[in-house]
Amino acid sequence: MQHQRATVGMPDWVTLTTTAPARARQFYADLLGWHVPAEPDTVCRLNGQPVASIVGATDGVGPAWRLHVQVAEVGASVARALAAGGKLLTQTDGAAVLADHAGVELVIWQRAAAPDQALRGVPGALVWSELIVDDVGAAAAFYGQLFGWTLSAPAADDPFQRRQWLLDGRPVAGLLPRPPAMPADMPPYWDVYFGVAALDGVAETVERLGGVVLLPSLNTAHGQIAVFLDPAASVFSVRVTAHGAGVARTA
Repeated sequence: MQHQRATVGMPDWVTLTTTAPARARQFYADLLGWHVPAEPDTVCRLNGQPVASIVGATDGVGPAWRLHVQVAEVGASVARALAAGGKLLTQTDGAAVLADHAGVELVIWQRAAAPDQALRGVPGALVWSELIVDDVGAAAAFYGQLFGWTLSAPAADDPFQRRQWLLDGRPVAGLLPRPPAMPADMPPYWDVYFGVAALDGVAETVERLGGVVLLPSLNTAHGQIAVFLDPAASVFSVRVTAHGAGVARTA
């Protein structure tokens, strides 16, 4: 197992806020092979290493996966987010929940607040994240000011015009302009991708476990993907990912 020190500006964790945490834990355990914790622990594990958190929603908070991004100092990052048109929703010691310029929620946190040795890049773990947007230019301005990210150009042959967020020239996440199949009343959001060894049988398993298939299979420049709703209506995606060493992030 390869270990990699967390980098400021790097997405490295996801938390599911849900109205049905017990059912969600069982759903993702059955689908992705996670070991789910007993209350009050919220950290799910794969092969003994942390992969994600699942927490109960409070009043007024809808079910959703929320992306976490490492920052050097939360207070300074909050100030940049506010200056760029974002909002501060909550702030605790070492972390804050923000809404970006379009109302998309995300979490920023300092290294000390993050779980040690978080696993990613293998089947069952986080492998990618992608911002679904209506206004590419506004998103570029906000995330550029907040994290120093820049956007790659879309591939000439990509009908969806996907791009990558770059940090010091290295891809850290993706951006997708609202696709035609996305309902008009569905707001922009951060999509999280978990790895699977293959898509065969995944859609059937999601439905058997009480989820909904939104997109059973799509070949993209970044791999074969599928999009689902879990039983509490949180959107998530999977991407075919080869078995391998993976990456365990260390704080």
